[in-house]
Order: sequence, then C-alpha cells, then structure tokens
Amino acid sequence: MRHAEITVRGLVEGVGFRYHVRALAVRLHLAGHVKSLDDGTVEIACEGCQGDIDALLEGIRSMKPPAMVEDVGVEYSEAKRLTKFEMILGDQLQEMVEGFATGAAYMALLLEKQDQMLDKQDQTISEIKASPVVASRDD
Repeated sequence: MRHAEITVRGLVEGVGFRYHVRALAVRLHLAGHVKSLDDGTVEIACEGCQGDIDALLEGIRSMKPPAMVEDVGVEYSEAKRLTKFEMILGDQLQEMVEGFATGAAYMALLLEKQDQMLDKQDQTISEIKASPVVASRDD
C-alpha cells in the first residue's frame, strides 16, 4: 500500500472533474479524498496498490473536455490507512455555482457536436445530390 498526494492544474474546476476523479478512484478501490483548492488546483490524496494509483493518474491525465489537465504533480509516502474515498465539498453556494458551470460546459460541448453533425449532414446531402446516380434520375 502506498499513499499519493496529487495536485492537478488546468481547467479542473466547474467541469465535473472532482466527480470523475471520485468515480474512478472508487472503481479502482482507492481510499482518500479529492477537493478544490483556493488557487484553482485540485488536490487528491489517495492510497492503494501502486498499479491502481498509476491507473488513477493515467485517468486524470487523459481526462476529456471540458476538463483540460495541464499538469499533474505527485508525491508518495507511507500509507496512512485511509478507509474510503470521498469528495470534500466547499460551501453550498460555491458548489451550486460550480454545478451550474459544469452543466453549462457540457451543454456547450453538446451544441458544438450538434453543429458538427449538422455540417456533416449538409455535406453528405450535397454529395448525394451531386452523385451521377441521383443526377441522372432528376433528368
């Protein structure tokens, strides 16, 4: 068993990052916590076997948008015998604002994907109309 203190920098607040970290840590059977710090970074303390900690680190580094991980720092020490993984929350207003920001970030991603799909649909329709088979039917 090892203990890891992880600091994550980047766009990791207001994007659901802590929830993803908690879910991943629980799946990996790690104990510890995740919390936002006042400077905009996220602190993760976890312990478990080295392979599971490595899997958590890989999951953090490969987090998909809207999260954007820029830097991951890690320091190891002896296990402290933590028993569960939890998310340490800020005050209620701060958490509500972050929740709305997370929803807005995902909505923006969905709208961007929708625009890409509509552009692809228009391109496909143009290609179909320009194909020789369709053009000869119109004559």
